[in-house]
Amino acid sequence: MAGADDFKLAFVRELTDADREVTVDVTVTEAGWATLMLPFAADVPAGLTAYTCEGVTAQEDGTTSLDLVAAASLAAHTPYILQGAADAYSFSGTVEGTPGNQHEAGLLVGTYVPMAAEVGSYVLQNQEAGVGFYKVAAGAQPLVNAYRVYLKADEALANAQMLSLDFNGGVTGIGTATVAGGDTLVDVYSLSGVLVRKGVAKGEALNGLQKGIYVVDGVKVAVK
Repeated sequence: MAGADDFKLAFVRELTDADREVTVDVTVTEAGWATLMLPFAADVPAGLTAYTCEGVTAQEDGTTSLDLVAAASLAAHTPYILQGAADAYSFSGTVEGTPGNQHEAGLLVGTYVPMAAEVGSYVLQNQEAGVGFYKVAAGAQPLVNAYRVYLKADEALANAQMLSLDFNGGVTGIGTATVAGGDTLVDVYSLSGVLVRKGVAKGEALNGLQKGIYVVDGVKVAVK
C-alpha cells in the first residue's frame, strides 16, 4: 500500500500579455505626497511631479538635503516620490521582464509585495510633526504596501529621526531637519509669505516673536 500527502496538479504554461496586465492605484492625500513603483513604464499624470533621490548634500546651514531629480516619465521597476494635487491616480500596463520583489535606485527602495519596513529606514507618513519620512525603530515597523517606496538607511542621515518635506522658498529638496536632541529645524514665515526665521529648532521657532499668526513647518501657529 502506498500513501501520499494531499497534493494538487497544476498546468504550467508561459504567461500571456493578458496575464501580465496590471493596474496600480495610488492616492495622493491632501498633504500632497505619495510614493510609487510600477512594473511597467508610464507617463507622469498632469498635476503630479515624480522625483528620484540620487543621494544627499550637506547645506551651508548645517542641515542635509536629499538630492531630488524630477523625472520626465515613470520608468519600469524604478521607485519614485510623488508630489502634487490630491487625487486618486490609476496606472495600467503590461509587466516588463521578470521583476523581483524589490528594486533600488539611489536612496529609494520600492517593493512589489507588502513588507515590514526595515529598522533604520524611513517611511512616508503624516504624523503630528507633519508629512515626511520617519525613521523606523525596532519593534515599531510599519507596513510598506505593494508598489510603494521607502527611503533606505544611509550614514549621512544617521541622526535624523524625521525627514521633512519642505518646498518653501523655492528650495527643491528634503531637509533632514534635525539638530542635537532630536528637535527639528524649520523655517518660520509670516502669513504674507515673508521668511521670518530660517533653520531654527522647532521648539524655539516662535520664541521672542511679536503677537500674530505665523506659518511653522507648513502649519499656522498663533503667538499670543
